[in-house]
Amino acid sequence: MSARLSPPETRPGYVFILALAAIAALALVLAGAYAVQRSSSDGAARLLSRTRLEGDLRAAQANAIYLLLTAPRGEDTVNAGGIMNPDIFEGGLLDAGDPISARGEPRRIDINGRTVIIRLISAQGLVGLDPDDPRKAVQFLEQIGLDPAEASRLAARLGDYADGDDLRRLGGAERDTYPEGRAPANQPMRSPSELCAVLGWETLPLCQEDARLMDLYFTVTPGAATTPRFIPDHVLEMLFDDAPARQRMQMQFAQQRVSNFADLGLDGWDGVYEGEYGYSSLGAEFLILTHEPQASLVLAALVSLTPGAIAAPYQTTFDFVIGGDRVEQEFGLESADDLEEFPLPEPP
Repeated sequence: MSARLSPPETRPGYVFILALAAIAALALVLAGAYAVQRSSSDGAARLLSRTRLEGDLRAAQANAIYLLLTAPRGEDTVNAGGIMNPDIFEGGLLDAGDPISARGEPRRIDINGRTVIIRLISAQGLVGLDPDDPRKAVQFLEQIGLDPAEASRLAARLGDYADGDDLRRLGGAERDTYPEGRAPANQPMRSPSELCAVLGWETLPLCQEDARLMDLYFTVTPGAATTPRFIPDHVLEMLFDDAPARQRMQMQFAQQRVSNFADLGLDGWDGVYEGEYGYSSLGAEFLILTHEPQASLVLAALVSLTPGAIAAPYQTTFDFVIGGDRVEQEFGLESADDLEEFPLPEPP
């Protein structure tokens, strides 16, 4: 009979350490799974929250478009509930109703329990940069600090970008001047954000932040006219980096003493923008901005009213949601409690 083998030597401390390591590894796996699930849930919640916000902003935008289509317009206001004078020779309004400034006056509206701000801005208050008229680009570029030579060069490049030929203007740029992957469109611009595609214009602060910001400050329609009394505050902010100067301009607007660019200290602009019969009245193209009071996100749309077209009473040039520090700074409000309400359409 052989001798019984002795049991192998056990090391309780070593087994305990292995058990702890296994438990720790399992805990890490569980923690990772929980973090992934929580991150996924948080992401879904943020997406749902943004979707709801955008839905409310679009509902407010729809109210703004309805008002633009139905309300009469004064010299620089959209007049909710106003009554036009039936005498076409005398013109004007018999009843001004509730006038809303087309310079971006903030009005509040409640949508699904959320306070939304609506701003109506005449497209004629944006800086008109007509590629066919380099004087407008030169004046703007010099106003924001570029030297005359560089301003003239960028204006020429703007013209070359939008015209239909390959002939380079003095200081301009055609296809062979652009870096690989870029080229002039050689056709009319579709929206102001396309300005950032022009060689040299991409260095402008708005382009460096987000090209879509250009849509909130400019128009590029051929023959685009800028009317000084429609210029909104955020465009003044861009044109005048000196705070006291901006305050003086805003006081001029408050006192309704702005009739030309000279009143704003923009010497030489009237000779470029003023038409043969002076500045035009409020047009039919509007930038509509809707946002919460803090303006973390802004829904922006440029609409052209075409009430004579029954099937399509308005056309939209662009429609997008944008955010960022500049947007919050320009359009954010500390409080909306004291704002007047945006008029809602009367029920049928």
